[in-house]
Amino acid sequence: MRSGDVNYRLFGFNARLEQELKKKGLDQRELAKLSGLSDADVRKTFQGTLEARSIQRIAKVLAFDYEFIFEKAI
Repeated sequence: MRSGDVNYRLFGFNARLEQELKKKGLDQRELAKLSGLSDADVRKTFQGTLEARSIQRIAKVLAFDYEFIFEKAI
């Protein structure tokens, strides 16, 4: 993917993150606390900065299947 190209898979991943937060009645701040991440790390993930440590911790809290993460986010 070239710089400036849109990663549509990432849009789907971020939409799923938002959907799961709503289902669980959480917001990004609560997700940060439950995952042991900083508010900034969670915010960056929702903005599209994907770091393995953050994704793993968020996935654990939201009970995501790792297969989904690798299909949609990476």
